Amino acid sequence: MTKKLYLTLAIFFLPVICWAAKKESMPYDQWLLNFKAYDAYVRYLQTKNPTPESIISRAKLLLTLNKPNSTLDILKRFETLPGFEGQRLWLMGKAYRMLGEYDQAISSFVAAAEYFSDAELKTLFSRE
Repeated sequence: MTKKLYLTLAIFFLPVICWAAKKESMPYDQWLLNFKAYDAYVRYLQTKNPTPESIISRAKLLLTLNKPNSTLDILKRFETLPGFEGQRLWLMGKAYRMLGEYDQAISSFVAAAEYFSDAELKTLFSRE
């Protein structure tokens, strides 16, 4: 009896849920982020042509997933990211710190500091 009730409710509510999702028409990548499907989002970013924005997004997600080695692999692959070099170096510092390589972390943070204003640095350090 309980299974029938659940099945009936599912059949009734499924069109409503699909209609709501269609009405919202959220892009796939945004949907993945909203539902915190970070692993799937990283795989999605791998299918796209690498742009500085996608590389930084991927690195941030890998840090969120506690994968500092993968983060460093991606960020080291690109010697510079025009317009995003400060962020690249900052994320490398965070990854090195997660690995316990504090000398490398400090070097990366110091190099990144050259790309940020004092106000931006204050904000970045307050988040750490």
